[in-house]
Amino acid sequence: GEYIHIRGGNLIWTVKSLNPSKTTIPIVLIHDFGCASGIWILNIDFLSARHPLYMFDIIGFGRSSRPNFDQTNSINAETKFVETIEDWRIAVGLQTKFYLIGHGFGAYLATVYAMKYGEFIKKLILLDPWGFNQKPDENQLHLSIPFWINMLARLMQKLTSFSAFRYLGPLGEYIFHLVKIMLKALSTMHY
Repeated sequence: GEYIHIRGGNLIWTVKSLNPSKTTIPIVLIHDFGCASGIWILNIDFLSARHPLYMFDIIGFGRSSRPNFDQTNSINAETKFVETIEDWRIAVGLQTKFYLIGHGFGAYLATVYAMKYGEFIKKLILLDPWGFNQKPDENQLHLSIPFWINMLARLMQKLTSFSAFRYLGPLGEYIFHLVKIMLKALSTMHY
Protein backbone atom coordinates (compact mmCIF):
# COMPACT_ATOMS: atom_id res chain seq x y z
CA GLY A 1 0.00 0.00 0.00
CA GLU A 2 0.87 3.66 -0.24
CA TYR A 3 -0.31 7.02 0.99
CA ILE A 4 -2.10 9.20 -1.56
CA HIS A 5 -1.80 12.93 -0.87
CA ILE A 6 -5.00 14.95 -1.22
CA ARG A 7 -5.94 18.56 -0.48
CA GLY A 8 -5.80 19.83 3.06
CA GLY A 9 -2.57 17.93 3.67
CA ASN A 10 -4.53 14.72 4.24
CA LEU A 11 -3.24 11.25 3.39
CA ILE A 12 -5.40 8.38 2.17
CA TRP A 13 -3.97 4.88 2.68
CA THR A 14 -4.47 3.02 -0.59
CA VAL A 15 -3.91 -0.53 -1.79
CA LYS A 16 -3.85 -1.12 -5.55
CA SER A 17 -3.57 -4.24 -7.67
CA LEU A 18 -3.24 -3.23 -11.30
CA ASN A 19 -2.15 -6.50 -12.92
CA PRO A 20 -5.01 -7.15 -15.36
CA SER A 21 -5.36 -5.63 -18.80
CA LYS A 22 -6.18 -1.94 -18.89
CA THR A 23 -9.25 -2.82 -20.99
CA THR A 24 -11.09 -4.31 -18.00
CA ILE A 25 -13.19 -2.08 -15.78
CA PRO A 26 -11.51 -1.08 -12.48
CA ILE A 27 -13.11 -1.84 -9.12
CA VAL A 28 -13.03 0.56 -6.15
CA LEU A 29 -13.90 -0.85 -2.71
CA ILE A 30 -15.10 1.33 0.22
CA HIS A 31 -15.13 -0.32 3.67
CA ASP A 32 -17.69 -0.11 6.48
CA PHE A 33 -17.66 2.11 9.59
CA GLY A 34 -15.04 1.15 12.16
CA CYS A 35 -13.10 -0.89 9.62
CA ALA A 36 -10.33 -0.28 7.12
CA SER A 37 -9.39 -1.53 3.67
CA GLY A 38 -8.05 -4.75 5.21
CA ILE A 39 -11.63 -5.97 5.58
CA TRP A 40 -11.50 -6.86 1.87
CA ILE A 41 -8.48 -9.18 2.27
CA LEU A 42 -10.40 -12.35 1.36
CA ASN A 43 -11.71 -10.73 -1.84
CA ILE A 44 -8.45 -9.31 -3.21
CA ASP A 45 -7.13 -12.35 -5.10
CA PHE A 46 -10.42 -13.11 -6.83
CA LEU A 47 -11.24 -9.52 -7.80
CA SER A 48 -7.71 -8.46 -8.77
CA ALA A 49 -7.30 -11.48 -11.06
CA ARG A 50 -10.03 -10.01 -13.26
CA HIS A 51 -9.93 -6.25 -12.73
CA PRO A 52 -7.64 -3.43 -11.68
CA LEU A 53 -8.49 -3.10 -7.98
CA TYR A 54 -8.35 -0.09 -5.66
CA MET A 55 -9.23 0.02 -1.99
CA PHE A 56 -8.57 2.79 0.47
CA ASP A 57 -9.09 3.68 4.10
CA ILE A 58 -11.85 6.28 4.39
CA ILE A 59 -10.60 9.57 5.85
CA GLY A 60 -10.66 9.23 9.64
CA PHE A 61 -10.32 5.43 9.52
CA GLY A 62 -7.51 2.89 9.34
CA ARG A 63 -4.19 4.40 8.30
CA SER A 64 -5.68 7.51 6.66
CA SER A 65 -5.51 11.02 8.15
CA ARG A 66 -7.89 11.96 10.96
CA PRO A 67 -9.02 15.52 10.26
CA ASN A 68 -11.56 17.40 12.35
CA PHE A 69 -15.17 17.24 11.19
CA ASP A 70 -17.91 19.82 11.72
CA GLN A 71 -19.96 18.24 14.51
CA THR A 72 -22.79 20.72 14.14
CA ASN A 73 -23.60 20.10 10.48
CA SER A 74 -23.97 16.58 9.10
CA ILE A 75 -24.19 17.88 5.52
CA ASN A 76 -20.73 19.44 5.86
CA ALA A 77 -19.33 16.18 7.25
CA GLU A 78 -20.94 14.17 4.44
CA THR A 79 -19.56 16.61 1.86
CA LYS A 80 -16.08 16.26 3.35
CA PHE A 81 -16.23 12.46 2.96
CA VAL A 82 -17.49 12.69 -0.64
CA GLU A 83 -14.98 15.35 -1.70
CA THR A 84 -12.21 13.29 -0.14
CA ILE A 85 -13.21 10.32 -2.31
CA GLU A 86 -13.19 12.55 -5.41
CA ASP A 87 -9.81 14.05 -4.47
CA TRP A 88 -8.50 10.50 -4.05
CA ARG A 89 -9.87 9.41 -7.46
CA ILE A 90 -8.12 12.33 -9.15
CA ALA A 91 -4.87 11.75 -7.23
CA VAL A 92 -4.65 8.05 -8.19
CA GLY A 93 -5.35 8.95 -11.83
CA LEU A 94 -8.54 6.92 -12.14
CA GLN A 95 -9.99 8.50 -15.29
CA THR A 96 -12.17 5.67 -16.64
CA LYS A 97 -15.56 4.54 -15.38
CA PHE A 98 -15.31 2.03 -12.55
CA TYR A 99 -17.38 -0.35 -10.45
CA LEU A 100 -17.90 1.23 -7.03
CA ILE A 101 -18.55 -1.28 -4.24
CA GLY A 102 -19.39 -0.06 -0.76
CA HIS A 103 -20.13 -1.96 2.44
CA GLY A 104 -22.28 -0.56 5.29
CA PHE A 105 -21.22 3.06 5.88
CA GLY A 106 -19.04 2.72 2.77
CA ALA A 107 -22.20 1.87 0.80
CA TYR A 108 -23.80 5.06 2.05
CA LEU A 109 -20.74 7.11 1.03
CA ALA A 110 -20.59 5.31 -2.33
CA THR A 111 -24.24 6.25 -2.96
CA VAL A 112 -23.73 9.91 -2.08
CA TYR A 113 -20.55 9.97 -4.19
CA ALA A 114 -22.41 8.40 -7.15
CA MET A 115 -25.18 11.00 -6.84
CA LYS A 116 -22.63 13.79 -7.27
CA TYR A 117 -20.02 12.15 -9.51
CA GLY A 118 -22.10 9.56 -11.36
CA GLU A 119 -20.28 10.16 -14.64
CA PHE A 120 -17.36 8.09 -13.28
CA ILE A 121 -19.46 5.14 -12.11
CA LYS A 122 -20.06 2.12 -14.37
CA LYS A 123 -22.06 0.29 -11.68
CA LEU A 124 -22.80 0.97 -8.03
CA ILE A 125 -22.83 -2.14 -5.84
CA LEU A 126 -24.07 -1.79 -2.24
CA LEU A 127 -23.36 -4.45 0.39
CA ASP A 128 -25.46 -4.24 3.57
CA PRO A 129 -26.05 -0.49 3.02
CA TRP A 130 -27.18 1.76 5.82
CA GLY A 131 -28.33 5.31 6.17
CA PHE A 132 -31.34 5.14 3.89
CA ASN A 133 -34.14 5.58 6.40
CA GLN A 134 -37.02 7.89 5.67
CA LYS A 135 -36.42 11.49 6.76
CA PRO A 136 -38.24 12.21 10.05
CA ASP A 137 -40.84 14.96 10.30
CA GLU A 138 -39.49 18.39 11.25
CA ASN A 139 -41.23 18.25 14.64
CA GLN A 140 -39.27 15.09 15.52
CA LEU A 141 -35.90 16.78 14.89
CA HIS A 142 -35.96 19.09 17.91
CA LEU A 143 -34.61 16.62 20.44
CA SER A 144 -32.35 17.79 23.24
CA ILE A 145 -29.08 15.87 23.48
CA PRO A 146 -27.68 15.62 27.02
CA PHE A 147 -24.37 17.38 27.69
CA TRP A 148 -22.55 14.15 28.61
CA ILE A 149 -23.50 12.53 25.29
CA ASN A 150 -22.09 15.53 23.38
CA MET A 151 -18.85 15.31 25.38
CA LEU A 152 -18.59 11.56 24.80
CA ALA A 153 -19.21 12.06 21.06
CA ARG A 154 -16.38 14.62 20.87
CA LEU A 155 -14.01 12.27 22.67
CA MET A 156 -14.98 9.29 20.51
CA GLN A 157 -14.43 11.28 17.30
CA LYS A 158 -10.69 10.96 17.84
CA LEU A 159 -10.75 7.37 19.09
CA THR A 160 -11.37 4.02 17.50
CA SER A 161 -11.85 0.71 19.26
CA PHE A 162 -8.09 0.05 19.07
CA SER A 163 -6.78 3.60 19.62
CA ALA A 164 -5.49 2.83 23.11
CA PHE A 165 -3.45 -0.10 21.79
CA ARG A 166 -2.13 2.03 18.91
CA TYR A 167 -1.03 4.86 21.21
CA LEU A 168 0.75 2.43 23.54
CA GLY A 169 2.94 1.16 20.68
CA PRO A 170 4.69 -2.18 21.41
CA LEU A 171 3.28 -2.16 24.94
CA GLY A 172 -0.22 -2.04 23.42
CA GLU A 173 0.37 -5.30 21.55
CA TYR A 174 1.57 -6.92 24.80
CA ILE A 175 -1.50 -5.70 26.73
CA PHE A 176 -3.80 -6.81 23.89
CA HIS A 177 -2.41 -10.35 24.10
CA LEU A 178 -2.72 -10.33 27.92
CA VAL A 179 -6.39 -9.32 27.63
CA LYS A 180 -6.97 -12.13 25.12
CA ILE A 181 -5.39 -14.67 27.48
CA MET A 182 -7.45 -13.42 30.44
CA LEU A 183 -10.69 -13.51 28.43
CA LYS A 184 -9.93 -17.02 27.25
CA ALA A 185 -9.25 -18.12 30.84
CA LEU A 186 -12.49 -16.51 32.03
CA SER A 187 -14.48 -18.25 29.31
CA THR A 188 -13.26 -21.66 30.50
CA MET A 189 -14.13 -21.07 34.17
CA HIS A 190 -17.17 -22.88 35.52
CA TYR A 191 -19.41 -21.32 38.16
